[in-house]
Amino acid sequence: MVSLNVDKLRFDGGTEALGCTVCPLRHVCGGLARDADEWACTDHCRSCDGTCDLVCLSKEARFAEDFAEVGGLDLQNLDVTSHPAAEDLPRYIPVVQHGQAHVDELEVETVAIPLRGLMRGGKQDYGPVDATGAEIAARFRFSPDARVFLLGTGHDVDIERYWRWRRLSNAPARLGGLGLLGAVAPNFSVFLNEPRTHHLYNKKRSLICAAELGAARVPAVPYIVGVAPHDWRTWETWLRERPHISVVAKEFQTGLANPTRGGRALAELDRIQKALGRPLHVVAIGAARFRNDLAARFNTWTVIDSVPYMKAVKRQWIDAVGARVEHASAKDVPVDEVFAHNLKTWSARVADGWRR
Repeated sequence: MVSLNVDKLRFDGGTEALGCTVCPLRHVCGGLARDADEWACTDHCRSCDGTCDLVCLSKEARFAEDFAEVGGLDLQNLDVTSHPAAEDLPRYIPVVQHGQAHVDELEVETVAIPLRGLMRGGKQDYGPVDATGAEIAARFRFSPDARVFLLGTGHDVDIERYWRWRRLSNAPARLGGLGLLGAVAPNFSVFLNEPRTHHLYNKKRSLICAAELGAARVPAVPYIVGVAPHDWRTWETWLRERPHISVVAKEFQTGLANPTRGGRALAELDRIQKALGRPLHVVAIGAARFRNDLAARFNTWTVIDSVPYMKAVKRQWIDAVGARVEHASAKDVPVDEVFAHNLKTWSARVADGWRR
């Protein structure tokens, strides 16, 4: 396996590639500028035989289909009409992956459920497993009065299944009947060694999903896809034209888990809110390590992760000691009891910060 130099693949260094000057999509993409001698964003796909699933100008017929599928690669024709209010979102929301490891109800006020935990089936049968919020609570075994937040991030196969079957099964409308607190739009994967056309396509798909959820009365949170500087400027323009949207989402569990790269993303979101002249509320997925940075940059924010639940499933207590988080064995303790302890400890740490 070839190891990729992520910093060399970034889109914000050096001089703009010559190939960008003749690209018909430069006005949407913003151009390629890497700290390497490259002709265009397709340089890492030169051996492509046309059978991959990337959206690329070199596959003219397929590109035309993909382009038409999303109605062009710009964002300006999309809006999110139903949107959660920042004051309705707590500082921390735990993810509960399933209800198979515990017997008693988990005591939670707000809980996040991943897309794969809520949706099943295919074609016309694709949709929520449960018909009501009470059924969700019963299946996952948590408090029936808890507020449920849908998490659209996760495994690519689950996200792609949602995209493929959502309209055929009228999935957004069925989600609208569950009384969800909100939903983070699916985050279709983007990688730095892919053509920019694929980035733009996936960014548009995510916003289409957010718009559809909003139209179905699910308070939807747009997922901010930011790979190149132009992406962040595009989001700034989009948000400026939609002052009713103040809550946005970003995931920090994969590439942005790196402190430097995650810090850059938070700095860009901070720059956008300052340019807009209004605060943004960031739903930061898997971002407990960035808690202090979030507090320094944003008036309000929400961290979502599965740490308390997964540690409980593995029978591990979470204990906070000064600036450290330690784990101890809870081998013979019921999962729901360990979860209650872990949730109290972890949510307090996220809310109060890592003391240094």
